[in-house]
Amino acid sequence: MLRDLLDGVFNYFKVFKVASEYKLWKYLFYSGLISTFIGACLFYSAFQYGDIFGQSIFSWYKWDFGKDLISAIDDWVGIIIIAIFGVLIFKYIVLIVSSPIMSFLSEQYERQTTSFPALTSFSFLQVFQDLKRGVLLNLRNLFRELFIVGMLMVVGIFPVFTLFVAPLIFIVQSYFAGFGNLDYFLERHHDINGAVSFVKRYRFLAIGNGAVFLLLLMIPVLGWFIAPFFATLSGTIGAISRRELKN
Repeated sequence: MLRDLLDGVFNYFKVFKVASEYKLWKYLFYSGLISTFIGACLFYSAFQYGDIFGQSIFSWYKWDFGKDLISAIDDWVGIIIIAIFGVLIFKYIVLIVSSPIMSFLSEQYERQTTSFPALTSFSFLQVFQDLKRGVLLNLRNLFRELFIVGMLMVVGIFPVFTLFVAPLIFIVQSYFAGFGNLDYFLERHHDINGAVSFVKRYRFLAIGNGAVFLLLLMIPVLGWFIAPFFATLSGTIGAISRRELKN
């Protein structure tokens, strides 16, 4: 348990050596551009449409008393709500959109370090399958995460539980983020049900990987740029060491 958690975190430091040894740095550029573009669009949307959203939230307030105060805060309330929602779905959009590149990155590393069969040719069908699986798996995880986070937020209304809610929400988000990163490896060896079983068994590996991934995504621009690349290789390193492949 503790070993899995620590590996999930410290495998990120192995990425520097692995990427250099197997000449994988070029994938950082491609994945970084995608992730940074998505992050910029989400945060632009928050500031562009936050005032409209905020005004709609407070549209029910018709009284003159305190109207100036409401007008002053509704823009920021809208921006904050959109930004929070944007951060929540940011990781899922990145996981889905970048799945073909990240799957290929994970596959390249596995092929060079194990006996996994050599790649014969590029296939658009495989790209489509990677996207399809990424959409199905991450939508599944998104709805489960929203449900669990929603329940925790309800529990957090009670003062005795409030202090525990934020750390638990971060752990839940880390688990599902790590799940997505590990699946770039798991998709070659398991169907979705098999991947679910693997991640449940090594849940702390997923939590460690996802926690660092989320912390990187909280760093504007630089974090957005490097997070997918480092999280994918880190997850693949951890999953390869724990794989149970059929001969």
